[in-house]
Amino acid sequence: MRDLIFADRHRVRFINQNIRRLQQWVAEETIGRKIAIGELLLLFFIGGHALEPRRRDDHRKDQVEFGRAGGGVINVITRSGANDIHGTALWQYRSQRFNARSNTAVRNNTPKAVFSNNIYGFTVGGPIIKNKTFFFGGFQEDTNHSTANYTFTTPTADGVAKLRSLFPNNPRLNLYLDAIGSLRGVYDVRPLPLGLGIDPVTGIDRGALPIGTSNTSNAYSGETPQWLIRIDHNLSDAHRLSFRYIYDSNLTTPRVMYLPGYIDDFKGRDQTFLFSDSFTFSPTWTNEFRFSYGRIGFSFPISGRSVADARTSPSFAFPTIADLGISSGIPQFRFANNWLFQETQSKVLGRHTFRYGVEFLRQLARQRPPFNERGSYTYTNATAYSGFANFLDDFSGPSGSTSRNFGAPVYYPNLFRQSYYFQDTLRATRALTLTLGLRYENFGQPANIFPYPAFAGFDPARFLAPNKVNQDNNNFGPSFGLAWSPSYKDGLMGKLFGDGKMVWRGGYQITYDSLFNNLLSNLAADSPNTINTVVTGDPAQVNPRGTGSFFSRLPTGARVATPLDAQAGVFDPDLRNPYTQRWSFGFQRELPSRLLFDLSYVGSASHKLLTTADLNPQLPTGQRLYPNLGIRRARTNAGNSNYHAMQLRLDRRFANSFSATGSYTWSRTIDSTSEVYATTQSNSQFTSVPISQGGLKLDRALSDYHRLHRLSITYQVELPGPRSGFLSYPLGGWAVTGITTFQSGAPYTITNGFDRNADGIGADRPDISNPNAPINTRAVIAAACPTGYRNPDTGACVSPGDVHFIQGTGNPTAATVGRNTLFAGGVHNWDMNIFKSFSVTEGKKLEFRWAAFNIFNHPQFTGVPERSVLGGTAGRFLDRNYVTVGARTMWLQLKLLF
Repeated sequence: MRDLIFADRHRVRFINQNIRRLQQWVAEETIGRKIAIGELLLLFFIGGHALEPRRRDDHRKDQVEFGRAGGGVINVITRSGANDIHGTALWQYRSQRFNARSNTAVRNNTPKAVFSNNIYGFTVGGPIIKNKTFFFGGFQEDTNHSTANYTFTTPTADGVAKLRSLFPNNPRLNLYLDAIGSLRGVYDVRPLPLGLGIDPVTGIDRGALPIGTSNTSNAYSGETPQWLIRIDHNLSDAHRLSFRYIYDSNLTTPRVMYLPGYIDDFKGRDQTFLFSDSFTFSPTWTNEFRFSYGRIGFSFPISGRSVADARTSPSFAFPTIADLGISSGIPQFRFANNWLFQETQSKVLGRHTFRYGVEFLRQLARQRPPFNERGSYTYTNATAYSGFANFLDDFSGPSGSTSRNFGAPVYYPNLFRQSYYFQDTLRATRALTLTLGLRYENFGQPANIFPYPAFAGFDPARFLAPNKVNQDNNNFGPSFGLAWSPSYKDGLMGKLFGDGKMVWRGGYQITYDSLFNNLLSNLAADSPNTINTVVTGDPAQVNPRGTGSFFSRLPTGARVATPLDAQAGVFDPDLRNPYTQRWSFGFQRELPSRLLFDLSYVGSASHKLLTTADLNPQLPTGQRLYPNLGIRRARTNAGNSNYHAMQLRLDRRFANSFSATGSYTWSRTIDSTSEVYATTQSNSQFTSVPISQGGLKLDRALSDYHRLHRLSITYQVELPGPRSGFLSYPLGGWAVTGITTFQSGAPYTITNGFDRNADGIGADRPDISNPNAPINTRAVIAAACPTGYRNPDTGACVSPGDVHFIQGTGNPTAATVGRNTLFAGGVHNWDMNIFKSFSVTEGKKLEFRWAAFNIFNHPQFTGVPERSVLGGTAGRFLDRNYVTVGARTMWLQLKLLF
């Protein structure tokens, strides 16, 4: 893998549309450090100067040795020492001086962040005992310091003056104004109003509160030291021992700034020790034993830079305006100790090559999940009153609530995983090789550390009966592969196939995905494992603004658990590990002029994917389907997906100072839900109607991860110049490498912003009124308008036929817009490296590199714009200008090789 592949934006995130969570990063053939959703094995040593330069297979469809995940396996191999001292020293510099501002930053009047990012490190390797014992080590430090910019929606200067006049001596206003400090909103597109409604004491209409976008800067610091030590020892020609130690630390502050003085950080430290023993019994029989110990640790603490109130104050959430306080799920931490044993043997017997082995992983973990220990308030809008006005007047809003968790905030999700595999690679003929294999995996069931992990059924009497999740013991994954290279020396067949110049390849495999600890964190917060005491505002007819004196309603103690308690992350008792069937068939053909052509059909079908099902939905009457039970939202295996793709690649091997690779994928991915959690595209973890009422069928559409087209071109060009003499120093040895990418935009879903079918879940979509109206026009129900509808972007009353989307009510109809029917902007990106090597002395050279991401500064409209019909900022509905990313960034690097 070349240096640029390991630069910031070119880590592998999708392999054949499998999401990043389904990829398994491993180091030195041993398991990676994944414990949570979205986690990656860190690619230590930027620029790859501690990694083996040879390319590794990253997606083996017919190798049962590699499992542990439903997607691909990416293996990272470190360098080793040799009989000569060799190494590198690297310094990389980044600064805002090299970078452009994004279109969004310009529109929000956000100034350019001022930062200094120095990345430096070294590697060195050589002999300890010549021809016998070797060492290799390295260090890298990434220091990033900046005046980072943060954007909030706050009252304008006039708005603050109005608040002080209308609410003198209001303790809640003082709490909010103290938190925002000197932040004052500025009108951006048009005045953004926030209704203050009629004063409940004087009866005077207080009008609207002007709010806008405000910017502030704060010192940001990121420190990530990393160490690597490797020792290789040859006991004999047949017996080799290896030791590796990897240390990785990360301190980021702030991780999130909620408001000035309300900050949380990130702290992480991972350590991995690996011992491997390779022994050759005979030329046909080898043995590999590996043991590794990994200590994973990361936390999200409340920053020491926060004000004192941030550590004790509840969090307050309001529509439209900036929230107050640190997230109720902070602090968090996750620590795990992993012990891994691997034993693999290879045996050649005639035409057969057998490879078989076992793998055992023991994980002992300690975690603090999102645990609402300080408490939280959610204030909601009421007719003519914003949620913020309800906060000031001390009303909950019609659906406002306050909650707090009571119980033990720390749990211990320990597990034992075991795998067994056997594979036979048969050389059937000189031209045909067949691979047959079988892998068995058992991931254990760590959910059973809780007394109440499983859904207990619809009988309220069984709510407090201890239960367990049944263990999945049936994870068998067969594989099959073939490689056929016919040989024809002349005639038509010779022209088509050549003499050993074409290879037909095919493969099929079933792989399984393990559960991840975030699901357990949600389960830990479920009643009766943890008692979440909630007080919900009561929208009584006499007071449609909800419960009064709500500020004093924060729960102070745990209540008794009852069947009416909510369960939002409970497991189906028969929850299974999802599995993926993958297959491919295609050919590679060697062409003249050092060209290699590769064309394949690749497909996959994933089954028993994790979904979140509402088992006890709310009925239009306000009651639930089972009125004696509270919310029951369970993790189930109801999901399925499929992927089909044509993949084409053309390689031009290096010759005449030029090499290039072009890859094109034309694909389609279909599913009903793309993740067990909410994604950016769908904005919800639920189907638009409950699964039991046909939600999976109704929502089956393009996946959130669907990308119709992707074209990627990589190249390396050595520029002409003198190779000797004085002029070779400034003018010779220059080269250009780059990656150019074109990709279709991601699909996303328009949201209604209102629970149209009153099932208690807001995953609803609006209706299409006039499909010929501009796509960015919308209308919401407004009883005060003679037409019954108002355009929230203009404030004018409109007829339904004037707009594209209207607020939907009741169950979905034929006019209801489908899931993932709109598309974000695509990728049009040029990343480029210019570098030169200077010979210092014999065996030593200095490499200068200048790199630019998005060198032409094309705006990349890849984000999802504001898309809620009932909600969002006036004037920004479906406006992609506020989600542009990909502004040009550049950096410089010096690297000494010796």
